Amino acid sequence: MHIVYWLKDDIIPDGIKDSYASVFPSSKIHRIDAGHMWNHDDSALDELLTLLPQAQFSFRRECDTLDTFMCSAFYFLRYPDAHNPDELIRKELADKMFPIEFYSWWKEHTVGHLLYSRFIHKFLYDQGYLSSPEPFSKLVHQWMVLGADGRKMWKRYNNWVDPLQVVDKYWADAVRTYMMFMWPVESDKPWSDTALNGVYKFLKRIERLLETWGDISFEQDDDVESLFHETIKWMTYDLENLKFNTAVSKLMILTNKVYERKAITKDQLKMLAQLIAPFAPQLAENLWIWLEETTDVHFSHWPVYDESKIQAKHIVLPIQINWKVRWKTEISAGLTESEVLEIAQWIENVAKWIDGKEIKKVIWIQDKILNLIVA
Repeated sequence: MHIVYWLKDDIIPDGIKDSYASVFPSSKIHRIDAGHMWNHDDSALDELLTLLPQAQFSFRRECDTLDTFMCSAFYFLRYPDAHNPDELIRKELADKMFPIEFYSWWKEHTVGHLLYSRFIHKFLYDQGYLSSPEPFSKLVHQWMVLGADGRKMWKRYNNWVDPLQVVDKYWADAVRTYMMFMWPVESDKPWSDTALNGVYKFLKRIERLLETWGDISFEQDDDVESLFHETIKWMTYDLENLKFNTAVSKLMILTNKVYERKAITKDQLKMLAQLIAPFAPQLAENLWIWLEETTDVHFSHWPVYDESKIQAKHIVLPIQINWKVRWKTEISAGLTESEVLEIAQWIENVAKWIDGKEIKKVIWIQDKILNLIVA
């Protein structure tokens, strides 16, 4: 049964009310026309106007009856066959595309993309249009960036961040890297200019490798070489499993080691450019050009580690603030107090406890625990 608008006046005959699911007076049309919900142009108006035999008056049928989530729940079906005027998608193309191996979306769209997408896809599967019973093999609902106050960014709270201003101040690569470093991909993250500034300084340290190249040895250092292959190994695992925050952390450890040993070869710098490319594409490309590579760094092959060159092992280090464990992070065994302290100050869940406070004492037991006494 249709939802209709009675066009004669605001008095709707009882017989009309009984014949349709919902009948609204003509005055309601203007409210809807003024909004975004009424999206039909005049050329389609004839299809929306129907003559009522009982009263010889017209009514308008309401066609916008689906939630916007429903409309966006099957758009991906058109991607491989977008210009086909005869059918939604050719079956042979659908067989190549579905199920989609990986799909990531905001967690607020969970209902729209779990309920609606699966419902429509399964209906089309039952009707024989699709060969796969499920639309996605893996669906990940990613985090939301919250305001600095821990609430959802909203004009009502005046806690939103202007991305253009942040990029102008900190550099687009720093913002990208920071957002990958904030938290695990599935966790909400409060915005922190302090943590962003830490990531900015980290990328600048990599950039300064070119400026201080004359002070750095070209000779291969065994510790640096070992850590490079270890970093490649674990970053490969982290990226495949969406552990972007720990991947960035490993890059920080590697950079610290290069500065500590003051040694990096051109081949290692090439690998470093490839490793940072997923997070800081502009910086990676600058390094790539400096190395006189003729191709694009993003089209190069991901570096391969050599297990025989890996010497170090990993540990999970608890970080305490005033004797309370606030975070646990995976690091390479054997790091010094200064290296671990620098890494700890870049971790969001540690930085928020020490920001604006003085570190009175550092209790460091190598490979066991880091405890910061602050006041």
